[in-house]
Amino acid sequence: VRLEEQIRLETIGTGGIDLLASSSGFRLGLNHGKEGKLGFSVAGKGEYTVNTTVPRGEWVHIAYVAFKPPKKRVAVYMNGRLIGYEDGVRCSLPMDKIGSASHCVQGFIQEVRYWATQRSKQELRSFRNQLLPENATQEGLLGWWTFEEGEGRSAFDGTDQRSQSKIAGRGTHWVTADDLGVPAPT
Repeated sequence: VRLEEQIRLETIGTGGIDLLASSSGFRLGLNHGKEGKLGFSVAGKGEYTVNTTVPRGEWVHIAYVAFKPPKKRVAVYMNGRLIGYEDGVRCSLPMDKIGSASHCVQGFIQEVRYWATQRSKQELRSFRNQLLPENATQEGLLGWWTFEEGEGRSAFDGTDQRSQSKIAGRGTHWVTADDLGVPAPT
């Protein structure tokens, strides 16, 4: 199972976790604290941080891979490169919220992709800054949120499933390409 996000971070304060997405038992986020590291947490298991700082002021593609049983591993990729993993961890996807009411990402999320299949490093590199092909659902795409709604408190995925995800976070608002001042990657 793979969750991919295309994000651009702005200035981030210190302390706490900025959540990218979450479910009842799993949180994906920035364990920024003093060091600005990327990480995740699993309810009842702990907090895990990979030894990578997420750059500010540029678009970054992040992919979390939760390997299917019997293997217990969560791997984290940034811009198509494996940056860390944690063995002995199992997580439950999909995410039911984008963002968090109490731990908002101080930046932009351009899109979220949720896959039922493991994507190779080459696939991550090839498609991170491109629109997906029309047959992506046949390749294992379960959800694709492009945030083109422009208003409201929910985002809808572009697959045939049309899943609705709550957008959480005080101060969260929709922005346009003009608001960003720089072009988005896709």
